[in-house]
Amino acid sequence: EDMDNEFLLGSIENDIQFFVDNVLVSWDGLVDDDGNAVPYSKENAMEILTQQGEAGHQLYRELFASSLDSKNFVKALGEQAGEDAKN
Repeated sequence: EDMDNEFLLGSIENDIQFFVDNVLVSWDGLVDDDGNAVPYSKENAMEILTQQGEAGHQLYRELFASSLDSKNFVKALGEQAGEDAKN
């Protein structure tokens, strides 16, 4: 069997790169082991999701699953509709 089928783009690293480049836009409340806030950047996202072994890959899978849930976007869409109505 071809194990590449579990990845959209051939490998988890490729999938994560696409996700970071095209889906993930920010985060809030992410802290490091010392409790310091980790600012969002594409570089930080790639490091966390690819350099932390299985824990990073699991976080990616959870983020990816959340990105498919339309309930996570209803508030943002509602806010945009309100802005459009004002203009």
